Amino acid sequence: MEIEFKRAYNYIILLFLIMGFKNEKGGLKLYEQEISRSFEGVVVDKVATRPNMNETHIKIRTQNNEVFLVSVFLSTIEKLKISDSVYKLKDENFIYLTRNNKKLKYRFINKTTEEKLKEKYPNLKLN
Repeated sequence: MEIEFKRAYNYIILLFLIMGFKNEKGGLKLYEQEISRSFEGVVVDKVATRPNMNETHIKIRTQNNEVFLVSVFLSTIEKLKISDSVYKLKDENFIYLTRNNKKLKYRFINKTTEEKLKEKYPNLKLN
Protein backbone atom coordinates (compact mmCIF):
# COMPACT_ATOMS: atom_id res chain seq x y z
CA MET A 1 0.00 0.00 0.00
CA GLU A 2 2.74 2.48 0.95
CA ILE A 3 4.78 1.63 -2.18
CA GLU A 4 1.72 2.23 -4.40
CA PHE A 5 1.14 5.59 -2.73
CA LYS A 6 4.76 6.64 -3.29
CA ARG A 7 4.59 5.54 -6.92
CA ALA A 8 1.36 7.46 -7.50
CA TYR A 9 2.84 10.49 -5.75
CA ASN A 10 5.95 10.35 -7.97
CA TYR A 11 3.78 10.13 -11.11
CA ILE A 12 1.77 13.15 -10.01
CA ILE A 13 4.93 15.17 -9.36
CA LEU A 14 6.32 14.16 -12.76
CA LEU A 15 3.06 15.12 -14.45
CA PHE A 16 3.11 18.57 -12.84
CA LEU A 17 6.72 19.10 -13.90
CA ILE A 18 5.91 18.16 -17.49
CA MET A 19 2.82 20.38 -17.53
CA GLY A 20 4.80 23.30 -16.12
CA PHE A 21 7.50 22.93 -18.77
CA LYS A 22 4.91 22.70 -21.53
CA ASN A 23 2.99 25.72 -20.20
CA GLU A 24 6.17 27.81 -20.03
CA LYS A 25 6.77 27.26 -23.75
CA GLY A 26 3.17 28.17 -24.56
CA GLY A 27 3.39 31.14 -22.23
CA LEU A 28 6.50 32.44 -23.98
CA LYS A 29 4.65 32.34 -27.31
CA LEU A 30 1.80 34.30 -25.75
CA TYR A 31 4.22 36.89 -24.34
CA GLU A 32 5.96 37.12 -27.71
CA GLN A 33 2.60 37.96 -29.30
CA GLU A 34 1.77 40.47 -26.55
CA ILE A 35 5.15 42.24 -26.86
CA SER A 36 4.77 42.43 -30.64
CA ARG A 37 1.51 44.37 -30.50
CA SER A 38 0.56 47.87 -29.49
CA PHE A 39 -2.57 49.15 -27.80
CA GLU A 40 -4.09 52.27 -26.33
CA GLY A 41 -7.16 52.72 -24.16
CA VAL A 42 -8.60 53.05 -20.68
CA VAL A 43 -8.43 50.43 -17.92
CA VAL A 44 -12.03 49.40 -17.22
CA ASP A 45 -11.36 46.38 -14.98
CA LYS A 46 -8.72 44.16 -13.40
CA VAL A 47 -9.37 40.46 -13.91
CA ALA A 48 -8.29 37.20 -12.31
CA THR A 49 -8.50 34.53 -15.00
CA ARG A 50 -8.73 31.74 -12.42
CA PRO A 51 -10.88 31.52 -9.30
CA ASN A 52 -9.22 32.49 -5.99
CA MET A 53 -6.16 33.93 -7.73
CA ASN A 54 -4.65 37.41 -7.90
CA GLU A 55 -5.60 39.67 -10.78
CA THR A 56 -3.40 38.89 -13.77
CA HIS A 57 -5.02 40.86 -16.59
CA ILE A 58 -6.42 44.28 -17.24
CA LYS A 59 -9.47 44.89 -19.37
CA ILE A 60 -8.93 47.81 -21.75
CA ARG A 61 -11.49 49.78 -23.74
CA THR A 62 -10.21 51.54 -26.86
CA GLN A 63 -11.63 54.69 -28.46
CA ASN A 64 -13.53 52.39 -30.87
CA ASN A 65 -15.21 50.73 -27.84
CA GLU A 66 -13.26 47.54 -28.46
CA VAL A 67 -12.67 45.75 -25.14
CA PHE A 68 -9.90 43.19 -24.65
CA LEU A 69 -7.79 41.58 -21.95
CA VAL A 70 -4.07 42.13 -21.58
CA SER A 71 -1.80 40.08 -19.35
CA VAL A 72 0.40 42.40 -17.28
CA PHE A 73 3.32 41.89 -14.90
CA LEU A 74 1.96 41.53 -11.33
CA SER A 75 3.80 44.48 -9.79
CA THR A 76 2.53 46.65 -12.65
CA ILE A 77 -1.09 45.54 -12.32
CA GLU A 78 -0.99 46.53 -8.65
CA LYS A 79 -0.08 50.11 -9.65
CA LEU A 80 -2.78 50.45 -12.31
CA LYS A 81 -6.17 51.85 -11.39
CA ILE A 82 -9.52 51.64 -13.10
CA SER A 83 -9.91 54.65 -15.43
CA ASP A 84 -6.14 55.04 -16.04
CA SER A 85 -5.30 55.81 -19.65
CA VAL A 86 -2.74 53.26 -20.85
CA TYR A 87 -0.79 52.54 -23.98
CA LYS A 88 1.91 50.17 -25.12
CA LEU A 89 4.15 50.66 -28.13
CA LYS A 90 4.88 47.76 -30.49
CA ASP A 91 7.97 45.72 -29.56
CA GLU A 92 8.43 47.45 -26.21
CA ASN A 93 8.40 45.83 -22.79
CA PHE A 94 6.82 48.85 -21.14
CA ILE A 95 3.30 49.99 -20.52
CA TYR A 96 2.70 53.70 -20.13
CA LEU A 97 -0.11 55.21 -18.14
CA THR A 98 -1.46 58.67 -17.63
CA ARG A 99 -3.02 59.61 -14.31
CA ASN A 100 -3.68 63.16 -13.11
CA ASN A 101 -1.73 64.52 -16.10
CA LYS A 102 1.36 62.52 -15.07
CA LYS A 103 2.92 59.98 -17.41
CA LEU A 104 4.27 56.86 -15.72
CA LYS A 105 6.24 53.97 -17.23
CA TYR A 106 6.09 50.39 -15.93
CA ARG A 107 7.47 47.06 -17.05
CA PHE A 108 4.97 45.08 -19.16
CA ILE A 109 6.44 41.62 -18.42
CA ASN A 110 9.04 40.73 -15.82
CA LYS A 111 12.78 40.82 -16.52
CA THR A 112 13.20 37.03 -16.28
CA THR A 113 10.51 36.39 -18.89
CA GLU A 114 12.00 39.12 -21.07
CA GLU A 115 15.38 37.35 -20.97
CA LYS A 116 13.75 34.00 -21.84
CA LEU A 117 11.97 35.67 -24.77
CA LYS A 118 15.23 37.15 -26.08
CA GLU A 119 16.83 33.70 -25.84
CA LYS A 120 13.96 31.81 -27.54
CA TYR A 121 13.10 34.51 -30.12
CA PRO A 122 16.43 36.19 -30.98
CA ASN A 123 14.79 38.17 -33.82
CA LEU A 124 12.19 39.66 -31.48
CA LYS A 125 12.68 43.40 -31.21
CA LEU A 126 12.60 44.64 -27.64
CA ASN A 127 13.36 48.31 -27.08
